[in-house]
Amino acid sequence: MDNKLFLAEVHHDLKSLVETPYEPAQIHGLFCGLHAAPEMVPHNVWLGAVYNCGTVPQFEDKQKADDILQNLLIAYQQVGKDLNSDSCTPWFSLHDTADEQDYREAALWGKSLLTGLWLGGCRDEQIESKELQDLLLPILYISQNDRLREGVDDEVNQKNKQKSISGFPRIIISIYKYFAQARSISAKDNTADRNALCSCGSGKKVKHCCGQ
Repeated sequence: MDNKLFLAEVHHDLKSLVETPYEPAQIHGLFCGLHAAPEMVPHNVWLGAVYNCGTVPQFEDKQKADDILQNLLIAYQQVGKDLNSDSCTPWFSLHDTADEQDYREAALWGKSLLTGLWLGGCRDEQIESKELQDLLLPILYISQNDRLREGVDDEVNQKNKQKSISGFPRIIISIYKYFAQARSISAKDNTADRNALCSCGSGKKVKHCCGQ
């Protein structure tokens, strides 16, 4: 499945329900962050972020809202399967030819990835880890997170932005692996529905995967 094209179609449908939903790059970044985070996050938690209104609104056309949710879940599972297979397809150029539109989409993707990590339990005390800081730093440069870029001069920042984009697939896969053990513990503690598909993206049921 072409996840980029699929999410573009889902985004088109989302715009018929809410005024300013997440853009495709933001949805993909959010899903990457959710899958890489230390805790499993149910869709009713992250759906408000996709709608970009904090909570899930009440829609008159409930059937359409349900159809969009199902398509979002398909895209969510696909991102998990990709990461589980050490794969991540970005939404922007990975090469020296990256232009301002690529940087814009990379910034949207990065900010949403950080949102996904935060929703999944990645808090400041974990970001104090040097290993995780090193992984997040390129994303923080691209996403313009001023708090963690403090003291970095403009020339160094620009060089890091240019360098960072090419490493994004490797970085998100590394973050995914960094929290693998924490996710496994979280899955074992989650007794909501052990017959549901595991959110790691393996395609297996929770009881036969991370919830063993």
